[in-house]
Amino acid sequence: FFAPPPSWPGLAAAMSWSCPRCTRANPLYANACQACGGPRPYGGARPYQPRFPAAVQGQVLQGQVLQGGAMPRSYHPGMPVMQGQVLPGYRPGQVVQGQVVQGRAMPATASRDMPGGTQQARVALNGRRRSVLVGINYYGTSSQLSGCVNDVLRIQPLLQKLGFPDDPDSQMVLLDDGSTPQQPTMANIRAAIDWLVAGASTGDAFFFHYSGHGGRVTREDGYHETLCPMDMDASGMLYDNELFDRLVKPLPSGCRLTCIMDCCHSGGILDLPYLFTGTEDNLKKALAGEAVQMVISRNWIADMSAWHDGNPAALLQDAAGLGLQLWDLYGKYKNSQGANDAGFRTEESGNVGLAVGEVIAITGCRSDQTSADVGNVSGHFDLQPTARTGAGGALTCAFIEAVERTLGAQAPSYFELLEGIRQKLSKEGFSQVPQLASSLLVDLNCPFSVDTICLPAQAGADGAKSMGGGSGGVGGGGGGGGAAAGFMNALAAAPVGLQMLQAAGGGGGGESGGA
Repeated sequence: FFAPPPSWPGLAAAMSWSCPRCTRANPLYANACQACGGPRPYGGARPYQPRFPAAVQGQVLQGQVLQGGAMPRSYHPGMPVMQGQVLPGYRPGQVVQGQVVQGRAMPATASRDMPGGTQQARVALNGRRRSVLVGINYYGTSSQLSGCVNDVLRIQPLLQKLGFPDDPDSQMVLLDDGSTPQQPTMANIRAAIDWLVAGASTGDAFFFHYSGHGGRVTREDGYHETLCPMDMDASGMLYDNELFDRLVKPLPSGCRLTCIMDCCHSGGILDLPYLFTGTEDNLKKALAGEAVQMVISRNWIADMSAWHDGNPAALLQDAAGLGLQLWDLYGKYKNSQGANDAGFRTEESGNVGLAVGEVIAITGCRSDQTSADVGNVSGHFDLQPTARTGAGGALTCAFIEAVERTLGAQAPSYFELLEGIRQKLSKEGFSQVPQLASSLLVDLNCPFSVDTICLPAQAGADGAKSMGGGSGGVGGGGGGGGAAAGFMNALAAAPVGLQMLQAAGGGGGGESGGA
């Protein structure tokens, strides 16, 4: 964050990024153009190059380590799509965006322990099972990916093991390789979502998996996150607010939707009200350790030696990179503020209470990050033999590996599953940090499942009680005990819901509901 003296030719350009709209050079710390206000492209990466040479394996692409040909699943409207772009000046051993370029990977996220306490009761769902799977490789375009179709083919067998049938009445698959009756166009994706939730009732369980490009579009108060259909150039992109209205909002109380969103900028892709960020105290400790690791991981001695030899570029690049990383850590800390005792923060306050079905979304990364398209997953993930080779998405493969490892045994908690996926990706050198968002406040200490719902915490015979210091009723969409009681009453009002409550020992409605 300082301008190099004129006597150091070329360094000013290395310490800035160029706006694609007006071509002005902006300092590295600026997230938007200081002249026209245009957004900073790809975190400041340089213009598109069609492929990366083999010699740069281990260097950094959009914050991702180039291992097995990792490329970002990111699309920005009006911008050249990046495939294989390598940021200039990075060296093996250097830390970029929380990752060591070569060698041991530094944790990209804090380990956050969930507070102790009694788990909420969960109720099994015995209704319909439906799923929609979308995989888009964008064949023949400048934004072509490699592993999205494979992701869908890998997750299909897992869904069967989890009790989701694959017959046409229960599962709709949209791929752009010509192997499915319908391709993932804008119109067909919308129709598939409408089909998925049509007639949804208490006791049903749904699953939605998307693997493809994700985008980010500026709006007055921030950004819209988007999905990118195969015909996005003609039909546009599918915005987060439409996904909430079309996929989340129609679901009634007592049903469940699980979403796996393997794309860039996916943290807020469904506009769900709540985002798990972790508790503030645990995050402070973890971020302090991460900041120390950022400092000691750089080769300052070599940088100073090069400086004395008349080459200050390495030192300046390390100093600038460290500043950006520390700023990113500060952003993580700020994001943790406002979380309740269970680590949930209200992300979309306008949608609190609008969704009464239980929706859990595990996304590939934060909204400001990219998700990796890995050239060959066999070097990173321990998958079943039929799914072990070929390209694939980092999140999809990590999720499948984590769930399959525990099939037939004690399922991990939601928190353990999320942390396991994060740690796996960090260990394999990926900087993306998967997120968990939800429509209702749920207990992440409960075992992970795709066919149960969480009942609000109860305080004995005194009625419903909210979790997390009264910041919102668990399962109730906010509003403390009243919202929790309302959720229970709405669930008990449905015949199937009343049976579910009775099976869980929760009684038959009334003011307290029971759990």
